[in-house]
Amino acid sequence: MPTYKFDEEYRKYLDSIDPLLLQERIDHFRNLNFSNLSYEEIGKEINYVISFESDGQTKAIFMRGNAVYPKNTMFYRARELPDDDHFTPLRTVRFPKDVWNPPKEIVKMQRLNKDNESLLYTSPINPNIAIGELRLDENRNFVLAVFEAISEIKVCSIANFAIPFDLSSEQKLKHLMINDFLRHEFIRDVGKGTEYLYRISEIIAKSYFDLPEIFQDAWCYPSIVKKEYVNVCFRESKAKEKLKLNGIILCKRTNSSMNVFNCLLVGITRNENSEFEYYKIGSDEQKRFFPEICSE
Repeated sequence: MPTYKFDEEYRKYLDSIDPLLLQERIDHFRNLNFSNLSYEEIGKEINYVISFESDGQTKAIFMRGNAVYPKNTMFYRARELPDDDHFTPLRTVRFPKDVWNPPKEIVKMQRLNKDNESLLYTSPINPNIAIGELRLDENRNFVLAVFEAISEIKVCSIANFAIPFDLSSEQKLKHLMINDFLRHEFIRDVGKGTEYLYRISEIIAKSYFDLPEIFQDAWCYPSIVKKEYVNVCFRESKAKEKLKLNGIILCKRTNSSMNVFNCLLVGITRNENSEFEYYKIGSDEQKRFFPEICSE
């Protein structure tokens, strides 16, 4: 098997790392008070953890996991409905624009975006992951938007644990330590009042896993609620280029401890400017557009 220049550089980088020093830096980072740090200061702290001197330069080198979702892959986005919006036609979800990525002016910082940066967050293949991300209580209504890939989707995987080529045991350990650090920091639990922690994951995504658009349509990253699964977040410029909206499913969460939900109605639209038209489960329209729904 040939040895490529990047493989050699990555091995040298790993060899330059003192694992005890790396762990000390990780511990230092996790004890920081991030509420008092600026965006730039957090970026410098992350870079300090993973930068080591190799070939006379201080550097951080990454093995980015790249993957492709084939054409016709399904992607899902779930949106909770307000208490007073449960009669059709829905008030808050009337048009296709209501289930795509939101307008910039109302966007708040999230896992991969800054304020006023509009990205489309989805879960591929398994709708239960998108629903689980909402963390709904029992008997809550929500809309499940169903998108389909119209061409292959190229993703960059954040903190991929895969060992890309032969490494020594010590090199593998350091590779996994760095990936574990990035993964842990990226999927930190963020609650009300600690939204500033989103700056960590956004910096990790944009600083270390952001490839030119020709190579990347979206980011793939661990689900926060089911870490063995992944979510996919699309660049604003790529979402409508790569996906089509098949329609929406109006659902009710029936069990808060399990991903159990009932499908109530399906919504279909003729074009981007048309309102959703609703059809019962078991109707010809439901069977045509959402054959995967069981009507029994």
